[in-house]
Amino acid sequence: MHKNIYNIFMITVKLQLYKPTKCKEQRLFSIIREFTSCANWYLDKLQESRTTSRVKIHNGYYETARKSFRLLSANVQLALDKAIETQRAFLNKKGKKSVPKFKKQFACFRQDTFKIFDRYVQFNMPGRERVNIPFKVCNPNHKQFIKQQPKRSQLINKKGKWFLYVSYETDKPAIDGNINIIGVDLGVKKIVTVSNPEASVNVFFSGNKAIYTRNKYQRYRKQIQRAKDTGKAKRGYRALKRISGKEKNWIKDTNHKISKQIVNIAKQNKADIAIENLKGIRERIKATKKVRRMLHSWSFRQLISFLQYKSAMAGVRIVSVDPRHTSQRCPRCGHISKDNRKSQSAFKCSQCHYSVNADLVGSRNIALTALNLYGEGKRPSERAVMLLPMAEGKTLMASCLEAPSVRAG
Repeated sequence: MHKNIYNIFMITVKLQLYKPTKCKEQRLFSIIREFTSCANWYLDKLQESRTTSRVKIHNGYYETARKSFRLLSANVQLALDKAIETQRAFLNKKGKKSVPKFKKQFACFRQDTFKIFDRYVQFNMPGRERVNIPFKVCNPNHKQFIKQQPKRSQLINKKGKWFLYVSYETDKPAIDGNINIIGVDLGVKKIVTVSNPEASVNVFFSGNKAIYTRNKYQRYRKQIQRAKDTGKAKRGYRALKRISGKEKNWIKDTNHKISKQIVNIAKQNKADIAIENLKGIRERIKATKKVRRMLHSWSFRQLISFLQYKSAMAGVRIVSVDPRHTSQRCPRCGHISKDNRKSQSAFKCSQCHYSVNADLVGSRNIALTALNLYGEGKRPSERAVMLLPMAEGKTLMASCLEAPSVRAG
């Protein structure tokens, strides 16, 4: 199997813990406080030593961490892992950067430091203590995973409520011998475009509502910022925090709905899903200032994350491909040229004069690139010739919040 073709194995299940007793809650607060302090302490050591080598940091500071923080050995090691992960992300980030710090308290648990039973979760605490707390599964569709062996979990307290995010391994999806692929192209005017090389499936998820909503929240932020400047800082800060939470929830809800619909399209057509590698997406897409603001604030990575775990649950395979030239290559003859892209929405091949919507070209070329991975080293252009003539299927427009009907033919 090609290294870019992967099956999704991990899924995160969100549990809400019922209100614990005062004594148990004190222990939970103690563990998240100690864990966060330990992770921040490790971050300071990583920055001082200018290394992200786990072996060097562990050998140099583990014994000190064990004595300084009231945590189990497994928790200390997970705190180091979190610190290294955050520091590496900080070092790879471009542009202006602030020194990373864990502000919100949390604690991570390894599979040998907690257990999930039918009605309660059991945490192992320092001093050989155990804390049992009943829970409910936030998403009913995830109840099937509770009886499986978890890998790790993360505990947080949000607005007085306790949540546990548990990671499980899922079985490999069953792969069908018949290879059908739909390509998923990401953008702004159309957040997602889904199509296949045969052009029998063409679905747009319009970004107009997303752009309008993001601009609305941007106007709110400006108004609140002006209020802060006039002296009402505390009230303005609370309002900004409230609006930010609403905006994030709206984006998350939209990404959930889009990813669910894409997986449904794949299942209906018995197809794998081809997605583009997200690296550099913000630099590749050119747009106006307002649209760029929406692009840089939209969580494409979250959308792909949702798509991955939903496809794993549905038994659909995902293929990650290099997106280079997918907007410039003609899906009919394979000719690559900047002149093929007439505008943001129009594509016309300068060689064979094939004309179609530019977003459809991107999604079809992503699917063709994935087919090339399945083939025996054949170029996408050769595959395109084999898949033609391309009978145009019915093109459908779908709102982010509406379930499109897909016709294959």
